Amino acid sequence: MVDIVFNAENYDVLLNDAKRLGFVYQDEQGHDQILTQGKLRDGGDYLLNYVGQLFVETGGVVTDVLGQEIPAVASRPGVWGRLRINGELPAELQFDPLISQYKYDTNLNGWTSDGVTVAPDWVGDVGQFM
Repeated sequence: MVDIVFNAENYDVLLNDAKRLGFVYQDEQGHDQILTQGKLRDGGDYLLNYVGQLFVETGGVVTDVLGQEIPAVASRPGVWGRLRINGELPAELQFDPLISQYKYDTNLNGWTSDGVTVAPDWVGDVGQFM
């Protein structure tokens, strides 16, 4: 099984790459939609959880309109999601260089996009499948 957390500059960049990789269909109105699950050509299947804009806690506290204290959050740039492949990662499944990919590295004991730097803990929670 392969899990990839991804981040694209915007939805159009993600949709164009998903279309190139075969993860898109057209709905009844002719609009492109990202497939959330399917079979891979060489066997195995995939689940794609498109999260969209992502907000993470900053560690601060703010007061909501009802006067209750709640955790402060900040948005992360771009749009986010997770792709889980049940089987081997197909060689032709290469994301556009404009899309950042994070994979879990057991040697680093964390998620990384470059194999050296461990990403913040919240990256592992993006699009988590329950």
